[in-house]
Amino acid sequence: MSGLLLRPAGGGFPLIELGALILLTVFFEPRYRRSGSRPLGTDWLQTNERFRNEESREWLEVWFNPGCGERRYLPVA
Repeated sequence: MSGLLLRPAGGGFPLIELGALILLTVFFEPRYRRSGSRPLGTDWLQTNERFRNEESREWLEVWFNPGCGERRYLPVA
């Protein structure tokens, strides 16, 4: 009976698995992570970008890794 609740009549992707996939993607996606320390390594470059986070009201600066294109937003020291 539980298989009927999780799988649509014509097959397809069950809703529970789709929800879990979305949550895992958001959790592990690097752009949604916030690092509290300076980027390590020589690959990271500090940009001239600074902005104020409207939610936390703190100033952040942008660091960029040209090798992979990742950006990190770190509190201004």
